[in-house]
Amino acid sequence: MQTSFSRFWMPTAFIWSILFYSCTSEREKSIERITVQEQSLLSDTVKVVDPQKGAAMLKAYADFVRQFPGDSLNPEYLFKAADIAQGLSHDKLALEYYTMLVDSYPSSKKVAAALFMKGFVFQNSLNDKLAARVAYQEFITRFPQHALAPSAQAALDQLNSGMSDEELVRFFMAREDSLGASQ
Repeated sequence: MQTSFSRFWMPTAFIWSILFYSCTSEREKSIERITVQEQSLLSDTVKVVDPQKGAAMLKAYADFVRQFPGDSLNPEYLFKAADIAQGLSHDKLALEYYTMLVDSYPSSKKVAAALFMKGFVFQNSLNDKLAARVAYQEFITRFPQHALAPSAQAALDQLNSGMSDEELVRFFMAREDSLGASQ
């Protein structure tokens, strides 16, 4: 004899298990599609991102992040998406992905690199010195012991000096010449 409890919970448990399985299955299918696309993108020996493959890859990453919010793979996928966006010269889109990673996954190991890359994109691609300073300073403040901290400090120093890359090279060459002459 079935109780009203078991008549209700047995079908409900069955439906939940099917839903759970289909979600897990859909996640695994998405990961597999992304892996295949990544292999195709990376197998290109030219080392230039094919615009069509790159756009498809960006869509796959964005779809996964949207479909599975909070997933442990999202920081990695957002970082890769930003890298591909940069390769396609979609610098503002790259910044969006880096920002999403930093804001949505603050404890991720990728946050430090994303902050550094924000500064790099602002400085070198968008020529936005103020935004670059802010990004590098945030990086240095949050990650002073990171391997990229000296590079961030050097970039910040250059931005604060007001010197162009060429002027900075001439400055260091002249300094090296004067040091060599005094020895």
